Amino acid sequence: MFLRDLDFADGSGSPVCATRQNLAWTYLNGRTIYLCGMEFASTAHSNPRFVANLLIHEGLHSLGLGENPPRPPEIDAQILRRCR
Repeated sequence: MFLRDLDFADGSGSPVCATRQNLAWTYLNGRTIYLCGMEFASTAHSNPRFVANLLIHEGLHSLGLGENPPRPPEIDAQILRRCR
């Protein structure tokens, strides 16, 4: 499984996580998904389905899929349709 082969790291000190609008991020074609510390953990506890979707979303970026197009909500909608 592709996600199993990725690395996960604490990204809570990054500017991306500082705004608290992001829970995870990666570089396009990157092999590491950075998790935004306690915000990620809290959301994972309260809404595991959302976080699973988010990790798949970031996994798509690690495969080279950019944000535009498609827009992030479009990516999320496709994931939710296919992963029930």
